[in-house]
Amino acid sequence: MGQDTWVFSRCLKCGWSEKGLHLKCPVCGGVTVLEYERASLSIERNEASIWRYRGLLPGFPRKISMGEGLTPLRVVNGVLVKNERKNPTGSYSDRASSIIASYLASTGRKIISVEYAEDFAYSVTYYTRRLVKGSIVIKDPFNADVDELISIHRAGFTIKIGDTGEADIPYINPLTIEGLKTILLEIYERKLRAENVIVPVETGTLAFSLCKALKELSYLGIDPGYVIMGAMVKGAEKPWLIEHCSNSVKIEEVDKAEALEALLELSRIGVRTKMVSALAYAVAKTIGNSIAVITVGEKHVRQRRNLSNLGSEILGILEKQSELTAYEVWRILGRYSLRGVYKALKSLEELGLVCGKHVVKGVGRKVKTYSICEDSYIVE
Repeated sequence: MGQDTWVFSRCLKCGWSEKGLHLKCPVCGGVTVLEYERASLSIERNEASIWRYRGLLPGFPRKISMGEGLTPLRVVNGVLVKNERKNPTGSYSDRASSIIASYLASTGRKIISVEYAEDFAYSVTYYTRRLVKGSIVIKDPFNADVDELISIHRAGFTIKIGDTGEADIPYINPLTIEGLKTILLEIYERKLRAENVIVPVETGTLAFSLCKALKELSYLGIDPGYVIMGAMVKGAEKPWLIEHCSNSVKIEEVDKAEALEALLELSRIGVRTKMVSALAYAVAKTIGNSIAVITVGEKHVRQRRNLSNLGSEILGILEKQSELTAYEVWRILGRYSLRGVYKALKSLEELGLVCGKHVVKGVGRKVKTYSICEDSYIVE
């Protein structure tokens, strides 16, 4: 499969290595990582997604993208924040899902089971719902996001209670790692002046992924000069994955009171985020000269409903003209508010009636256009 001829899988647990892409180690069942024999950082600047870094990603013949990546930066109370909420489903997991969906589309797999992990499970469901018959394996639904489970079910995936270790696609897998590492590649591409890139640590997957990106750039003779820092709750057990990049990731502990204060501080200026993201913000504010990778803003799950008059009018416009921006739709309508048009387009997307596509205009400016959905959203 193109560049995949030059991909090797290596097990983090037993050291097994072999040419080709393996989601799990066939010897011990451990987590594998991908290594490229012919890697390059040739950025495709007209590609408005993570696939602009194809030279450091698996070379699948079919690629699935919904415009994930190129997430914005903003300054919050003096802290430079990379806001991953601006991805299609509101999570950095969308970066992983684009790689996973591309793998499934390229290999022709039609039945999959996915481990439940918050944000990840819904993201994979959203990206693969038209490709496969899927199920989510969850150990304890009482510890899950209820709205997320409902959204997964509405998207057509079944939900099974069982051993998550038996899922075909666990959260920690080589494709997730490949997707998440693009966060660091974006930061490097923009030549941001910062000493540290700070990420929250739960499973350690995000920190490990960024560490992998640094190593790959180093192999190419590139030194971005960033230090990866993982923000953890004080006293929490360090994830095993961090041990595999301990020389490249520095751990900073935050006590619960400090994390709570960071969360409340953000809320006082109208910024909503998760407690785990508040950890990264707290560390970045204390240390300074850092970029915090967090999710800013509340993720809302909308219920299926009948089309509004505005929604019907937008469909009528898109049936005559395709690939219009929200602003262009608003100008054609000649009435309604621009905000109302954005909300209506988002609802139409969630109903599967309208599909969005990101294009690049100018210097790295990502613009979203809308069209009536076709049967496939597979793109090259």
